[in-house]
Amino acid sequence: MTERLTLALVAIALFTLLAVMPVLAESNLTDEQIAAIMAARPYIMVMTAGDQNYDVGETIEFFGNNTISDMTYLFITGPGLPEDGAQINNPDPAHSPLENDNPASYQQVSVKSDHTWSWKWDTTNYVLESGIYRIHAVPRLYDKDQITPTGTALITIKKSAGSATSTTATPTLSGNEKTVLPGAVTIIAAGNQNYNLGDEIEFKGTNTGTWKTYLFIVGPNLKSAGSQIQRADPGNYAVQNNDTTSFKSIDVNGDHTWSWKWGTAHYALDAGTYTIYAVSQPYDKENLANAAYGTVSITIGKPLESATTSPSTAIPTTTTIVTITTIATPNPSAPITAPTKSPGFGTLVALIGLGAVAFIAIRRH
Repeated sequence: MTERLTLALVAIALFTLLAVMPVLAESNLTDEQIAAIMAARPYIMVMTAGDQNYDVGETIEFFGNNTISDMTYLFITGPGLPEDGAQINNPDPAHSPLENDNPASYQQVSVKSDHTWSWKWDTTNYVLESGIYRIHAVPRLYDKDQITPTGTALITIKKSAGSATSTTATPTLSGNEKTVLPGAVTIIAAGNQNYNLGDEIEFKGTNTGTWKTYLFIVGPNLKSAGSQIQRADPGNYAVQNNDTTSFKSIDVNGDHTWSWKWGTAHYALDAGTYTIYAVSQPYDKENLANAAYGTVSITIGKPLESATTSPSTAIPTTTTIVTITTIATPNPSAPITAPTKSPGFGTLVALIGLGAVAFIAIRRH
């Protein structure tokens, strides 16, 4: 009796699934909209119009994408400004530190339905020193030291005649800092940013500053200034500032895009949240003041272990994967043969079938 009930539940679930399939074709969503939703990845980016070199008093346009939230929050760092960020919407940012979790201290920009946003910054009457500034775009109210996806862009600002003057001295660039090109670097991770150790993770993005993108990683038991993501045991290998051989370097294509697939099999990593940095120069985390970079945070868990059950053991609470290879159409005249008992199998199949129906119903709305 139990086996017949199970078969009946499976048949009902499959019949309902086949019945609702035509409903998807009648959905209000177009094929383009569905494709856009499926292609969207959680990331945020910021770019600037023009050549990234401006005078105080000019209007600078920023634009980008945000697939994480419906609001983009902007702040600024640079010469004479608070290290953890300043209010870009305040004419005297040097004396207006970013207030974490205070929306009023950020420039808030609404994100459109196509995940794009834009904002024009009028720098008239702003108190800014000459130098290189970094514009930060975040999807939530966190400063630059919090773990959150971040998009950044570098711009160079110089004081025009008669512009406002700050009492803060302008730092002098020296050494390799003179060779840094303004630009923007972005990075996203394919999927939902949750992976198991052993998965292959694809990173991709843009780089409008240089023709090489340099990657490193920070996270649990890794080097604070950055570890070598290309090493199977990154916890024992720190990136060395300005040493290209210690970074994972990736060529940038002619259209300013780049990509890399990271196979994590055989890696010595603890379960936890990691942040991957994509930088326009081979600089570690402590030397990013004059380089364009982007970050993405991912969660890595331990690989799933297969569980084996016997008739005398209880059903485990861990995830169980059931694979159905074929479904034969029963012959009404043939007697029903009771299948070999497997604890919980019929229930699992029935739940999976009903779950599929629930998913389709949710997707329809």
